[in-house]
Amino acid sequence: MNFLRIKKIIAGTAASVLMLFAAGVPTAFAQVSADVISVTGEKTAADTLSAAADDMREKMKQRQENFSVDLESGLVRSKADIEAIITGSFAETGDPKEGDYLRWSLESYGYSSSGYTENGVRGYRINFTVTYNTTAQQEAELDAEIERLIDELDLKGKSNYEIIRRVYNYAVYNISYSEDLSSRLIFSAYGAAVNKDAVCQGFAQLIYRLLTTMGVSCRIIPGTGNGGTHAWNIAELDGKYYFLDATWDSSVRSDEPLFFLRGLSDFDDLAYNNYHSLEWEHTAGSPLYADYDSSDFYARYPIAETSYVQPVYAIGDVNASGAVDASDASDVLAEYASLSTNGGSTFTQAQFTAADVDGSGFIDASDASYILMYYSFLSTGGKGGITEFIQNISR
Repeated sequence: MNFLRIKKIIAGTAASVLMLFAAGVPTAFAQVSADVISVTGEKTAADTLSAAADDMREKMKQRQENFSVDLESGLVRSKADIEAIITGSFAETGDPKEGDYLRWSLESYGYSSSGYTENGVRGYRINFTVTYNTTAQQEAELDAEIERLIDELDLKGKSNYEIIRRVYNYAVYNISYSEDLSSRLIFSAYGAAVNKDAVCQGFAQLIYRLLTTMGVSCRIIPGTGNGGTHAWNIAELDGKYYFLDATWDSSVRSDEPLFFLRGLSDFDDLAYNNYHSLEWEHTAGSPLYADYDSSDFYARYPIAETSYVQPVYAIGDVNASGAVDASDASDVLAEYASLSTNGGSTFTQAQFTAADVDGSGFIDASDASYILMYYSFLSTGGKGGITEFIQNISR
């Protein structure tokens, strides 16, 4: 496999995490080929493998347990084509109910395939049998709970960092790690959000669902924790992805999280004698996990080398560079233009506060002008902060 490996046993804080690592990895049944069959009735056949994957995805989202996907004759020439359909059905689309959410909703799946004729036209049919961790009714209940949580956590309009922080803290302090492995619900976001009882897969699935709903790029990452099967998340900030392991932080619940927005080199630095590894045991070549096994996975999701450091914004310094200069004025003008054309804000709340240098309560060209004048003032040897500068020239 092409996964990078994280395996560190480093003495950090005096905190030791319990070995919590129950991930319900879906299993697959063997393929069975059948003879050509005859069918009647109207049924639209997919004309591409991608269209077949779309059909399969929609039926799984509805939690159909037995369904078929029909394709035009000649599209399926080998087992690899069927596997391409399965892999495509779990593609990341930006829909919070698809991608990894759907992938980790399965308990098991299997399929058989056969040719068929309909009104004299030959086609190819794949019959799927799928079992899920939740029912359609439970997913509907979860939909309502997700909306409630978004309001409760006040996620709308917040920066990506703040969204991640609030979702992560909710998972850490409100979900208990399940000791009863008899229910499939513990492997689901439903178990985490509705029952407040889940294992790592449920924690990770809920975080994925909430972050993706709020437009934050996120994936569920399978691996091992202290040698046992485990799952956690990665989330994107400022073009890089960072590790999140709410399951392990929920067992510690320290004043400061140990596994929040960590990087490749320091994921486990704060926890004593605990380690994560991206290597995990699964069926090699499985279409269900083809995305994780692909050589470009970490090119598409580049993991930061070290933990995320939250930008520090000061008045006038809207790009958190540590200095007020012409680039800050340019950023403010771009924000003003976006707001003026109903393009919406591109600033976080912290950036908005830093950009509103005249304290008017909104951002406009005068803020950019003040920043440019202050930059010129500093460039010619001027001293003092921008607030004092604006007060002096406004008298």
